[in-house]
Amino acid sequence: MSARARIGVGLRVPVRDGQTAAALRTLACLLDAAPLGGPAVTVHRIGGPDRRLRDALAPWAARVRLTTTVTDDRPPMTDPTFVVWPGVVPPDDLMARLAAVDPWPTAPVAVSCGAPLVETMGRPGLFGATLPWCPSSLPAIDGPTADVGGVMVPAGTAVPVTGAALPRHPGVVLGGAPDPGSGAWGPDLDDLVGLHPGRPALVVGNGPSLAYTDLARADLAPWEAAVTFAFNGAWRLARRGRLRVDWHVVEDRLVATEEAAALAALDPGTTLVLPRDHADLIPPAPGRLHVPVDWSYYDPDRPPPRPGFATAADGPLCAGQTVAYLALQLAFLMGCDPVVMVGMDLDYRLPPSAHVAGRVIASRAADPNHFDPAYFGPGRRWHLPKTDRMLVALRHAAGVYAAHGRRLVNATPGGRLSGVARGPYPGVVLAAPAWTDRQRQPTTAQATSA
Repeated sequence: MSARARIGVGLRVPVRDGQTAAALRTLACLLDAAPLGGPAVTVHRIGGPDRRLRDALAPWAARVRLTTTVTDDRPPMTDPTFVVWPGVVPPDDLMARLAAVDPWPTAPVAVSCGAPLVETMGRPGLFGATLPWCPSSLPAIDGPTADVGGVMVPAGTAVPVTGAALPRHPGVVLGGAPDPGSGAWGPDLDDLVGLHPGRPALVVGNGPSLAYTDLARADLAPWEAAVTFAFNGAWRLARRGRLRVDWHVVEDRLVATEEAAALAALDPGTTLVLPRDHADLIPPAPGRLHVPVDWSYYDPDRPPPRPGFATAADGPLCAGQTVAYLALQLAFLMGCDPVVMVGMDLDYRLPPSAHVAGRVIASRAADPNHFDPAYFGPGRRWHLPKTDRMLVALRHAAGVYAAHGRRLVNATPGGRLSGVARGPYPGVVLAAPAWTDRQRQPTTAQATSA
């Protein structure tokens, strides 16, 4: 590689629809590791202008160049270029590794991408994201089976759409596990805002009422246009054909650990949503959405009297002692109305045979608190629920919905969830105004101020 090529290597990050958040994470890694006098980075937006991306790049204006095209057709690069796919975690010494490539390839060469790092530590990013820490050295990946994390493109060559079929360069390895075709890091909260304006949503809890009341014989997905949220072990309902799930939400780390195999086998049409804090247990992949979560309501010493509620996508979702609280914020951001809850019994009994160690309970008998006795059956671990705190959170959610002209309805037969308007199931939605013509109510500007 010539001296001019070594000096003139440019960095480029292509960004397609749904990849904005992943691209920002990659940029933060690139620019945090590079000195102020390091190379400029070109962010190339494919598909037309993106105001959110442009605004997010403003703090890096001196080091980032934004270009835009509607299609993939672009003129050849005038300098040697290293294309990094969104979502990749580049090593700290990436530029030094590129400078050591000699000779620079005469045709595009793919760069392998290492497996996600298991041992990571939080590193603050410029946009409030928690970024994986990346050491200066990564283990080498042998063979052509490693995921493609980037492509080295000689001067005068057009940037390839994908590096999947290109020969691999053995000397440079990245971190992360991107999927350049579909945006493996999944959508960001901002991508969910207004996704389903005015459509009804069904939030399905896992309470025993689903098995021992009229709901045991009811269709749990009676409306074709409804957006369906389910939680934790609700995959059992889906496998029995009782429920079609659009968004499967997990909050509890024990659940993410013990249900990992079942969660990995969800229906392809279901998106798994879980906190970013659990990415070490269930890593980012297509069909998964890792969201930022504010855990302050779980503070054992000084918890707030009630949790925040995300009414906009500029901050984290707020944990509310029940996974349903995350789902209610997701449904709100999507613009769903009305939102109907079933199976939200809020009635827990501690079996006499259970072994309790702090907040962790080890079951030794059938589970009386869910629709399936095997849900938390013998050998399973679960956290002791705080139903009083759950009740405060769900009532607060109902107040936020009402303040924005939306409807949150509890259609659970019986149970102990009070303070939320009740309605019959499924008549509460069937009697609602037509949702196809409804407009999403405006939301507040701050995510956790509600």
